[in-house]
Amino acid sequence: MTEIEEIGLEEELEASLPPGPSMVPTEETRLSEYAREIEQLTKVAEGFGLSFHPISFRRASRDNLSLVASFGLPNRFSHWYFGGIYKNLKMQQDEQLFSILELVLNTNPVYAFLLDTNSHLENLVVIAHVLGHVDFFKNNCWYARSDQNMLNKCELHSRTLRHLSDKFGKEKVDAIIAAALTVCGSVNTFEQNPHFRRERLLYFLNEQLERRVRKMRKSDPAWADAYLGHKVLSMICEETEYFDLIGRTQIINEGWASYIEFKVLEKFLDPGQWLAFSLLFSKRPPPYLIGFTLFDSIFRQRGWDGVLQVRRSYEDIAFVDQFLTQDLSRRLDLFMLDRESVEKDYDARKVKERIIEEKLFKGEPQVKVSEFNDDTLAVTLKHADEERTLDKKRCELFLKEVHLLWPHEVTLLDNENIYRINARGFSLERK
Repeated sequence: MTEIEEIGLEEELEASLPPGPSMVPTEETRLSEYAREIEQLTKVAEGFGLSFHPISFRRASRDNLSLVASFGLPNRFSHWYFGGIYKNLKMQQDEQLFSILELVLNTNPVYAFLLDTNSHLENLVVIAHVLGHVDFFKNNCWYARSDQNMLNKCELHSRTLRHLSDKFGKEKVDAIIAAALTVCGSVNTFEQNPHFRRERLLYFLNEQLERRVRKMRKSDPAWADAYLGHKVLSMICEETEYFDLIGRTQIINEGWASYIEFKVLEKFLDPGQWLAFSLLFSKRPPPYLIGFTLFDSIFRQRGWDGVLQVRRSYEDIAFVDQFLTQDLSRRLDLFMLDRESVEKDYDARKVKERIIEEKLFKGEPQVKVSEFNDDTLAVTLKHADEERTLDKKRCELFLKEVHLLWPHEVTLLDNENIYRINARGFSLERK
């Protein structure tokens, strides 16, 4: 019997799932006036050997697009964490610091949203760009493991969390969600080795909480906390892995979408439109331009079949590691700043290492599970970067969130510092 069945929710939740996104514009806002151009652009793209899942294009207002972008997917559970992201996105768009022209969801069917203030040319650009994304979603081997039913799963998670809030209290569930979101940065959807997965805090805690729930009796006062922590962590782990895949393929995915957009519109736009498009294209963010430039270089060396094979087989780390050359690094103005001289260092090897590190750890500290005492349930974490010492306040906040999920002693080794939290509270010791 599953845990959802135990609390009598499964039939009610699944029966009430919507057929598609609910937090999106209504049916009347489909781009019917672009139907012919969508068909023509699709045929041009298919001529390049691309294939797609069914795509539903929708208009969206600036606020609506920011709302979907801040949650990552429609129908997702509500939490103040997403509210902070939404506020920041809305502020930046209101101040015209940047504009989200489109948003596409890796689902089947695919939902693509276009800003309702887009010009006709901008919509053609976005449609061609979306075709590149959807081809990547369907044909890249890493996306074969992606759950394309995540829209409905998010809805199921949202309803489950609302039920848990009614059962255990909203304040308590919100605190558990915040703690789970704190540790979810350790996710790695590519990691299949069981030993290395257990070194990542999210997987370790989820596994240990599940073990605790199975071992404990429901009459045990601690059972409810372990059950709640595991239930929340499992759902957030599933959603986080969905988004982790997108993050680990951002350069190649956006690069491919940009490259296809360029190739398709090159055959579709008239000279005046092409000139205007070229100005738009030159303002792309770095991941788009890096990926586009690498694909263009691959095409010149390997031809179109080579380009299709790369889009099928690679993710960001292998893509950048193999194809970013010294020449391309300079052309893209990619460099590292020397800490002492503050001069630009265009060494492609160093640039690659930095990009790969960002992909592996998302800019977060390299904290791994190093020891676990099965008798006392004490956990030891270790910060692997010897060149950087962690901030004490952030360590305290981090350990308090971990301790909420795992209410046993947790120790964090950070070079010469030993941070510890247990029933007596937080402490700092020196080696």
